[in-house]
Amino acid sequence: MNFTDGVSSTRVIRWHLKNWWKYTTRRFGYVFCSRGQDLSDRSEYHAILKQLLRQASSNPFTGDVSQIVIDHYKKEGRDFGKPPPLLVRETEQLLIDVLNASDLVFRVMIDALDECDHPEKLLGILESVSNATTGTLELLVSSRPDVEVVDEFSNCIKIDLNTAASKSDMLTFITREVENKEKRKRLLKGKRPDLEKRLISILERRAGGM
Repeated sequence: MNFTDGVSSTRVIRWHLKNWWKYTTRRFGYVFCSRGQDLSDRSEYHAILKQLLRQASSNPFTGDVSQIVIDHYKKEGRDFGKPPPLLVRETEQLLIDVLNASDLVFRVMIDALDECDHPEKLLGILESVSNATTGTLELLVSSRPDVEVVDEFSNCIKIDLNTAASKSDMLTFITREVENKEKRKRLLKGKRPDLEKRLISILERRAGGM
């Protein structure tokens, strides 16, 4: 399993999401953790786990859903067309069963894990899934230093990205979005280059390379 600890890994994740169709022997799972509008609520770890289960059990080429998941709903008398009222343990076991029944490798990408409400619980479950499905789960994580991924996994690769290393990339991204796009797509439509310069400066300072 490969881990990237640092928000600049978003570029790597974006590349994977764009080129997923090239990898016929892999299935991709992607979750972006974020806070609510009041900046207090965080993504719930169980909701993230259920999202990963949906991605693992769905064939993106055909739209088919794993029979294992369908059978589980039928057995429990649940409506498959509604949001799944699954318990955490059920979700974990279904993910294990789906991966063990497939020849595909499931590459999970979690962006901004530090915005998850219980990142240690999510990582603990994924570690259990990994142990129960040897060789079928790959995991890439981006996070601020708040979350210590290495504590949960002994065989990870950690890359520290400080603000100095990512500041240049951040400035390039902000400049492209604010000033270098076609005028009709720009926030100020190219009519106020002085304000665009100020906006770039403010956004760069607020971002702090992150």
